[in-house]
Amino acid sequence: MSKSIHKKYHIMKTNNLLIILATILFLISCEKNTNYSIEGILLSDGIPLKNAIVDIDGLEQYKTSTNSDGYFTIQDVSKGTHSLNTKKNYTNGSYIQKSYNLNINNNLNLNELLLPNPVTLLSISIDSTNNLATIKWNKSHADDFREYKLYSHSSSGLDETTGTLEHIATNVNDTTKEIQLNSFTETFFRVFVLNNYGQLGGSNILSVHSMNTNLLVGGDFESESLFNEHWTIISGTINIIDSFYYAGNNCLFMQNIIIPDSWEVEESLIDIPVQFDKNIEYKLSFWYKISGIARMDHHTLYFYYYQEDENQLETNLSFELGSDFWLGDWIPGGPFKNLDDTGWLYYSKTFVPSSTSPARFKIGGQIENIMFDNLEIKINE
Repeated sequence: MSKSIHKKYHIMKTNNLLIILATILFLISCEKNTNYSIEGILLSDGIPLKNAIVDIDGLEQYKTSTNSDGYFTIQDVSKGTHSLNTKKNYTNGSYIQKSYNLNINNNLNLNELLLPNPVTLLSISIDSTNNLATIKWNKSHADDFREYKLYSHSSSGLDETTGTLEHIATNVNDTTKEIQLNSFTETFFRVFVLNNYGQLGGSNILSVHSMNTNLLVGGDFESESLFNEHWTIISGTINIIDSFYYAGNNCLFMQNIIIPDSWEVEESLIDIPVQFDKNIEYKLSFWYKISGIARMDHHTLYFYYYQEDENQLETNLSFELGSDFWLGDWIPGGPFKNLDDTGWLYYSKTFVPSSTSPARFKIGGQIENIMFDNLEIKINE
């Protein structure tokens, strides 16, 4: 083969290789730079979601918002598996959200994407007698609903990480919950809706102020059923009566029997469970009215509470009333006095519990006739 022919052959071969290489690089380049668009419309309860946030994989370069028709489009999305995230925030602080897994290999029109309806706390009502809050919210319409989670917190910075979980409801129609509140506090509430993969949304945040509740439930003695439910009669003849009361329509009457052939008086005693907060100052107060035979040396009129603390019985607030200003005639030969009717007298005392252990408050006496009204333990304001 002549040198010229060999040279031409070599040049042609080289050119062909370059063409093949260029073609391969071009195809690789085309494959690498092939990006796609994603579009769709966001709806909730059939209503387009304006200004909803849409992104791909949580990346800023693939983040957009919907227009007034709920429409969105995202360009230059690479081929492969991606997460499409949608979220709509409302002015009352509630939100709805949902994520979709997408496999992108061409331009994709998702048409209509349905987000759940927003769940809103509708109301919080409070029973001031016992600080029981009733929280209500609307029903979720999510097809993939799994549960509601109700949280509380001491401030409005409330989410699933900062709040205290109060209630879980797996029935979509369970949209009411009663929560016992502490006295004299503001408590914030929020409910979240979840499916099997996470949150579908969160409600607005509402708060409620609890009252300075009487820890001695039924201590106004206006409800006999409430008294019977919460109080225990340890000894004596004790009734709620609708006469001689200080306030309202009823009072508590301890009618103690005089023991035959002596001046000894039967002892009456009642008690009730109470729960104190540690290092908080409380105030015990009540109105009382006494008359008749009374043993004046001990247990004349007394009250105390005790609580279990580290397996040791701790007695606090122990006090006896046996006052010289109770007028009457002393009975010869013993520590007894026939007391005149005192009329209604007021008594109060402050104290600070040193423990949060469950406690029981007791009150009673050895006087022929004892009446109590408006018996209260509250946080001292």
